[in-house]
Amino acid sequence: MLSGDGHQIGSSVPKETWVQKLWVLLMGDGTLSGTAQNSSGRALYATTHKLVQVQHQIDRVQAQHNLEMARLAQAYHELSGNDRAALPQNLQQQLNRIESEYF
Repeated sequence: MLSGDGHQIGSSVPKETWVQKLWVLLMGDGTLSGTAQNSSGRALYATTHKLVQVQHQIDRVQAQHNLEMARLAQAYHELSGNDRAALPQNLQQQLNRIESEYF
């Protein structure tokens, strides 16, 4: 997901690929039979599909977070020394940390 510098997100491998592989691994070549097994298989597939959707949402939110943090770091970086000094100490410390991570 995130690299140590806070800029890299996601993976170059689509999430569906591992879901499809997991599905084939769990379901085999279609030899599962019986109502209970098919019902469990459908439930497993539905849950796995939902997890993939949630993971995509997380990736989008993380990308938006990184973008906003980078914008904040840029804006703070552009402040003059006097403007930085006028900020409360706790805020300066947090913004310095964000600047070092995202700028």
